[in-house]
Amino acid sequence: MLRMILTRKSKGFTLMELVIVMVIVGILATISVPLYTSYVKKAYAAEGHALCDSIAQAEKAYYNEKGTFVTGNESGPLGTITIDTTPNIYFKSFSVVAGTTGNIATSFRITTSGVAGGKASGITITYDGYSAAPPAITITGM
Repeated sequence: MLRMILTRKSKGFTLMELVIVMVIVGILATISVPLYTSYVKKAYAAEGHALCDSIAQAEKAYYNEKGTFVTGNESGPLGTITIDTTPNIYFKSFSVVAGTTGNIATSFRITTSGVAGGKASGITITYDGYSAAPPAITITGM
């Protein structure tokens, strides 16, 4: 009898082995799905960040020429500055306000939000630029 048990070949997995594998897969899924979602939102926000960087470069070029920052809204002329958002997918609109510290010659704020109903909807990027200090960038909604 003992010899018969030892020589019998197993032809599959037991129910307990399958349950253990399913528990492990479930644990991995609960860890990886939120991380993946976070990385995807960061990728969407990268487009908005790049848009803010482009506008900031234009603002700084204008500042170097005129000694003051420009205020403007949406794509189109910002004084003598033009920003084209046509190639953007997730962030198409923005607003620029000069003088956020009370002096138009020392600061500006760029705000852009994800396209409503799009994949980046709910993400807002605020870029505070200064004439003599590094920018402060805030990303919300992630």
